[in-house]
Amino acid sequence: MSGVVHVPAGHPAPLDLFTPLGERVWADGWDPRFPDPGSAPDAAGSVFTVSHDGETTVWTILEHEPGRRIRYFRVRPGVHAGSLEVLLAGDASARVSYDLTALSHAGAVQNAHLQQHVQHMLDEWSVAIRASHEHGDSAER
Repeated sequence: MSGVVHVPAGHPAPLDLFTPLGERVWADGWDPRFPDPGSAPDAAGSVFTVSHDGETTVWTILEHEPGRRIRYFRVRPGVHAGSLEVLLAGDASARVSYDLTALSHAGAVQNAHLQQHVQHMLDEWSVAIRASHEHGDSAER
């Protein structure tokens, strides 16, 4: 499952919008918690959790090539597990790709919904990013 997120032209560090702390700027409810406060929040191997709609997802940064790409492994226990990659394109856009395996019937339902609506979700991300950019929010708060 993949699609494109449009990043405002001239954004000084577009990939930072997809780091654990950078996403706080534009994603409502995104509040990563780091169990190891000594770890670098955007380095490979960093682990964090995000709770949303009563469910907690555990995230691990697998690879981070600043300015180019970030890849995560994520698991929502009992629901689904898999990877998420954000690859920056030269035209002020980012390709976001999910590869998730359902761990339950609920996971299969969520994956099917995501498959059908991934580009709509990413379009909403584009709108939120543009709004945050227009308000002058920094990449990390």
